[in-house]
Amino acid sequence: MSKAVHQPSMEVTQQLPAICARMQRGEYAGASQALHKLTVDAPTDGRLYDLLSTCQAMLAQREPAADNARKALGLLGDDPTTVARCAAVLQRAGEYEEALLHVERVLYKHKDPALLRLKTFLLIDLGKDRPALKSLRELRKLVPASNPNAALSMAILSARLSPSVIDATEAINELGTCVSNTACTPRTRAAGAFQLGRLHEHLGEYDAAFGAYALGKSIDKPAWDPDAHSARIDRLIECWVSPPKITPAPVDGSGLVFIVGMMRSGTSLTEQMIAQCDGITPGDELSIVDDVVARIEQGADRPMLAISGEKYTQAIVDDYASKALEAYREHFRGALGTDKQPENFYHLPLITRLFPGCKIIHCTRDPMDCCVSNFVQSFAAGFPHTHDLVWLGRYHNDYRRVMDVWRSLPEVGMLELAYEDLVADPETQTKRLADHLGLVWTDRVLKFHESKRTLKTASREQVRSAINTRSIARHERFAEHLSPLRMALGIA
Repeated sequence: MSKAVHQPSMEVTQQLPAICARMQRGEYAGASQALHKLTVDAPTDGRLYDLLSTCQAMLAQREPAADNARKALGLLGDDPTTVARCAAVLQRAGEYEEALLHVERVLYKHKDPALLRLKTFLLIDLGKDRPALKSLRELRKLVPASNPNAALSMAILSARLSPSVIDATEAINELGTCVSNTACTPRTRAAGAFQLGRLHEHLGEYDAAFGAYALGKSIDKPAWDPDAHSARIDRLIECWVSPPKITPAPVDGSGLVFIVGMMRSGTSLTEQMIAQCDGITPGDELSIVDDVVARIEQGADRPMLAISGEKYTQAIVDDYASKALEAYREHFRGALGTDKQPENFYHLPLITRLFPGCKIIHCTRDPMDCCVSNFVQSFAAGFPHTHDLVWLGRYHNDYRRVMDVWRSLPEVGMLELAYEDLVADPETQTKRLADHLGLVWTDRVLKFHESKRTLKTASREQVRSAINTRSIARHERFAEHLSPLRMALGIA
């Protein structure tokens, strides 16, 4: 079969300015829909897949974004700007090795600073700090320090290599100067602020750390309405407490394991540990169930919730169950497989109908620790509630409210796993997990951090270390700053 060649479409050329304007306004969902429609009549215009992958990455749709980045790379060739953009999408999707291959292939021909910068980031993502330091030194020779964004970008790279191969105080001094420069782009300043917070926390300078984290969350803070979210949760609960009259789909979902909970509740650690057993394939965070709900609901609100009960007919559920199960099988190829998309907790009543026989693991964590961990983490996109302590408290309350209701439903059975129990007694808890999943436990589970598997989410750096209890009661480091969170959670 001959390789497809980029063929620019006149219609695409005419519509791209309006689509790009929507992207600049942050209207990624609408831009994504417009781009999808254009691919029908212009399937070999690589520009569509390039922009579509960026939109999907910003919407945290990792797998579709990566697929479209690959299409763009196949059509648009070795243009450094395109490769940098698409490789960055692959990076967001956790495809670090693949992204690095594309970057190094083009760097061999073009010593492009943007690609060299991305190469350095990818090496850090892969835990290759010494090669990353060498790459950073090459980058400093190419990029003028007089460029504020370039200087901040290199300071962030230095911070990410600290304290392993760069002194923390040295990195803080360089980064602090750059983060305070308002000439830098908001997104880059925010990324720098989170690295600054991490280094201050590493040195035990907790007030300075919290100040940096708060700065990172305040820069370019998105809008979010906790009251509107609570109202949608009301509709979600109402829909499934008196559920649509549908029976489980006629498929076998026993090969699926859903690991759910709040973000930063231990879902990544749980998957990484249990993945060391034979007979199970880790899937990371998949968007398959989200995609089903999005297609049925046909809405634009995030997160997408199954709230329109009349749309969930037996025929619809049966049809989507077959398609979704096939999508999972492409990932797992017959083995038991995990989907650790945390926010699948919204969909548990639907999941049990789509995939009868599936297993559900619900990861929990102390509310204060969980919310603080969300606040001090820089997420790629799609989680506006993490930018405000009160919003986080409200979101956590709604999460608990949903899970309390789901526990009362006879069709939703789950294994509860507390993060605190897992890190305090990992052998007992992982044996409990293995038994629940019908797996044979192995002591490799306790050496999960030695696994060569690359994690694709914000927790990747944590699961490279042996299990520890350092994150227990982490919120106490920032106690005097957390009264808004305590009030929102209803904690005296």
